[in-house]
Amino acid sequence: INAEYGGIAPVYRKLRFKFDKEETLDLKDEEYDINMLTGSLKLFLRELPEPIIPFKQYATVESAIRKCDQSGGPECLKTLKQVVAELLNQTKSTFKYIILHLVRVANEEENQ
Repeated sequence: INAEYGGIAPVYRKLRFKFDKEETLDLKDEEYDINMLTGSLKLFLRELPEPIIPFKQYATVESAIRKCDQSGGPECLKTLKQVVAELLNQTKSTFKYIILHLVRVANEEENQ
């Protein structure tokens, strides 16, 4: 964690330590606001040795997104499933977890 995180660096380090030790976190704790949690996720993603979607698959992902924008439906889902199937197992698990989380966030947003 570098200087760009300023005074919040100790909280990031604490979060990171807890995640690394697989400790249970109370995400409703006032110490961890939404910006802190999303910042921690972004930091985690930046520090991965290989991006969740490897560089060599960017073109495929871009094409899949374009298909979804244009047609949606079954063809879109088929292409996205193919992209996810080509990811490494560990990367696939992380990707799926993040996508499921984003779906929950979107559903919460719709219900408010």
